[in-house]
Amino acid sequence: MTPLAVDYENDGRLIRNVTPVAGASGTTSSWGADAEFFWHTDNLHLPFGSGGADAQLYIPRYLSFFTVRNWEKIPTEVVALDDVMKSLDHCALDQLRSCEYTVHAPDSVETATPFTDVAVIERHGSDHFARFDRAATTAGTLPAAEALELWIQTLRHARAQEIILRPGDFLIFDNYRVLHRRRAFQPNSPETSRWLRRCYASRRPTRCRAAGIRNRR
Repeated sequence: MTPLAVDYENDGRLIRNVTPVAGASGTTSSWGADAEFFWHTDNLHLPFGSGGADAQLYIPRYLSFFTVRNWEKIPTEVVALDDVMKSLDHCALDQLRSCEYTVHAPDSVETATPFTDVAVIERHGSDHFARFDRAATTAGTLPAAEALELWIQTLRHARAQEIILRPGDFLIFDNYRVLHRRRAFQPNSPETSRWLRRCYASRRPTRCRAAGIRNRR
């Protein structure tokens, strides 16, 4: 994988400090704390892509977190998209695959235009990818809105993994096929509050020397 910085967030810096910031109170952002950051995928306002030289044009494929402090023992929760889909009926799933939704950039993105006529769940070969943030996703039709509400309720009751990261721990996951959440919490003082360091990454193509072919893994 290749570390990835984006110019539309974090002033183009590679590393973002995920820690409570006073000015972000009440926002569903990596700098917030008092508001739940519901199940989501990062930077959903972009298309899915395979990385390479134009990786900045696509939703980041991987998220990584390095833990500096977590004395409050706040879990980072993750759930696999495939597991959530098992709880959806076929009609709702087909509706979520329809291009009847509009997504907006998350609070952490400084400038971006809405992405219209897109699906919450996209099929790519044998895999499904999710594009979702409750605060940034709206439906264009009544059936799409009903499916979106069912999706939210399914996520609310999803069986997730709660990972309490300790100082020095490193977590990485697929932002296309895994959703994550951070519940509201009361942070410690700024000198001792929860502090993670986040970095995006794209998939780096590898070359098979023997056959001289490019292999994406």
